[in-house]
Amino acid sequence: MAVALALAAVVFASILGFVMVAAAAGAGPAKLATMVFAAGVVRMILSLSVGLALFMILGPEGRSFWTAFLVASLLSLVAETAWGMSTLKRMTAVPRGSPVGRGAVE
Repeated sequence: MAVALALAAVVFASILGFVMVAAAAGAGPAKLATMVFAAGVVRMILSLSVGLALFMILGPEGRSFWTAFLVASLLSLVAETAWGMSTLKRMTAVPRGSPVGRGAVE
């Protein structure tokens, strides 16, 4: 039960962070980068708040709860970072054959 509660806290916060980023999906790279950063901060603060509230109210076994919470948070951060980097790289990619980057002057 402790592991399920910890995972629920992280998943809940991750879904909310995803909704924040999806709201800025049509924006440019600068706004999307800001939203990815903001969503990460919101995810971390919200998951810690929900996790702490669940821990204080329901009192699950501490070691299992916090271990599962930290591992799930780390995996969420890794996935969020990988997705954000690949998305921003795709949005700012220069098309092949473009004179940009070859010393061309406009």
